[in-house]
Amino acid sequence: MTPKQTKLYWLKWGQVCESHGWTALNTDLDARRKSCHVLALGTPKSSKDFSNADLDRVLNVFSSLIDSDDLATQIDRQAYETGDDDPGERKRILHKIASLGLEQPYITKVTRNMYHTSRFTDLTLDQLLNLRNTLANRARVRDQHQKAGLWERPS
Repeated sequence: MTPKQTKLYWLKWGQVCESHGWTALNTDLDARRKSCHVLALGTPKSSKDFSNADLDRVLNVFSSLIDSDDLATQIDRQAYETGDDDPGERKRILHKIASLGLEQPYITKVTRNMYHTSRFTDLTLDQLLNLRNTLANRARVRDQHQKAGLWERPS
């Protein structure tokens, strides 16, 4: 995990402990934390060895323990359990698309041309990954052309 991910992990774990009144005096916190890893991943695994997907799943369990009434957390949890989707990966891909600096109408147009829908957030993970790669390539070419003075922004 990156330092930022590690900080988020421990912040969320602290919120879990606080929401349940767990302290080192009345609970084996380390055993409970490791149990959350097993619940999320199906096997024991050190947080130091987490992939992004592992961290997403563990943070989802933490969020469920913090607020069991949070519908978004429960929907994500169900997606993880059924294997229908990977909400963490979906969020990372959508973040990457947003960070490309492309205008929304352009993204919508490319989505419509590729998948006959304007709602790119509803695409499957494979489609979304393909869209991200297409948009990243187009953004890269745009940047190269801008650098070479070949790009004129459409009016």
